[in-house]
Amino acid sequence: MHVDHVEQLIVDYYATIQLDETTQRSLEAVIAEEFAVLNAEAKMEVDDLTKQRRDLLTQRDKLLQAHYAGAVPLDQLKDEQARVGSMLTRIDARLYDACANHAEAEAEPNDCIQLIGNCQAVYRDTPDSVRRLFNQAFFEKIFIDDDTVQTQNAGPFAALLDEELQREARRQRDESSDPALVNGEPHAQTPAHPSTDQGLNMKHWVELPGIEPGSFDASPGLLRAQPAMPLLGSGDHTGEFTVTSPVA
Repeated sequence: MHVDHVEQLIVDYYATIQLDETTQRSLEAVIAEEFAVLNAEAKMEVDDLTKQRRDLLTQRDKLLQAHYAGAVPLDQLKDEQARVGSMLTRIDARLYDACANHAEAEAEPNDCIQLIGNCQAVYRDTPDSVRRLFNQAFFEKIFIDDDTVQTQNAGPFAALLDEELQREARRQRDESSDPALVNGEPHAQTPAHPSTDQGLNMKHWVELPGIEPGSFDASPGLLRAQPAMPLLGSGDHTGEFTVTSPVA
């Protein structure tokens, strides 16, 4: 099989996974609702942590005042101040995460959705030197047998390209548009965000390393907000072609 023919097969394959506008908007709506829930939970956590932090600062001040009044010996003061300081450090770290996680993470899946929505044209117009990285952002493996292309999807694209998830997102968007009807029949209104394993689990997204496949960036951490195209930056990847037909 000639290399040019293989490339054309892949260009054509991207057309088969490209999201239509309805599916894009449906996935974006699910993501927005999921993050709305997470943001509400995060606000409650921030309020609770802020109160805990305020109480610890008050406790630290009272300990110092008690020491000056001669009620608390120096060694006990040091121990208590170390304990309070350690708790404040943990609370500050949790406050940072609670405030930063969702805002940074929310842009990531939407960037991926936009990229999938125009993936064939982007791939077709991408220089040969970048195409391999583009493929590795989308796929762990590409299998080509004669003129048939099959893939093992990678990272966040594996979730967003899941047909069952896409159907669920469209169904939820339809229900949100007319919550009183499902297939023309009345039904009890349900939350638009998925309440089961079906659909996008935003908590899982927030807790993952970077949106790109793990080998793109060795640093762990939260999903980082960035344009989708930097996913194609230089790096070592595991994705590869498997061509069962002879390559010319």
